[in-house]
Amino acid sequence: MNSLSKETAIAELERSRKQIHKMVDDYFDIALTQVENNESVSVGNIHQEKTLPIFASPHIFKGTKPTAILFGGDEMVKVTKWRDVYTIILKRCCKTKLPALMHLRNLVSGRKRKVLSDKPDGMNVPIMLTDDLYAEAYFDTEYLIKTLIHILDAVQYNHSNISVGITERKRKFQ
Repeated sequence: MNSLSKETAIAELERSRKQIHKMVDDYFDIALTQVENNESVSVGNIHQEKTLPIFASPHIFKGTKPTAILFGGDEMVKVTKWRDVYTIILKRCCKTKLPALMHLRNLVSGRKRKVLSDKPDGMNVPIMLTDDLYAEAYFDTEYLIKTLIHILDAVQYNHSNISVGITERKRKFQ
């Protein structure tokens, strides 16, 4: 968020907070109605799509499925996997920040392996961004988003206008 103004960041965070509060309220309203009607308590039938900024807290994306990446108000790319979100955004970043990304090759490390490298060797799931730039993509959803934001911030790529459409995975209360 280095490139965001304080006011923009606060506005985006407040917008995200309202969306998350609404999502939680919707789930509990349905669960309460089901209890009142002596029905099995299940919120799995809620299949509403929500949009969250990519820089929202990464743990919010756990248990969700991406449906689209929105770049500002003028472009949408349909996706079905978090790895696709990671790859598409990093490839887009390469178009304007390639020298900075190349500078990070072999320097940015995860716990046990390089996150960006000049070759796929030693990576579990290498994503080829260019002929001599690979990104590790073998992470769970939360860590994948954390890694993506860490890379984008390190090269000062403006991600303030990137949002992700998500749907919740089915969950049941026991």
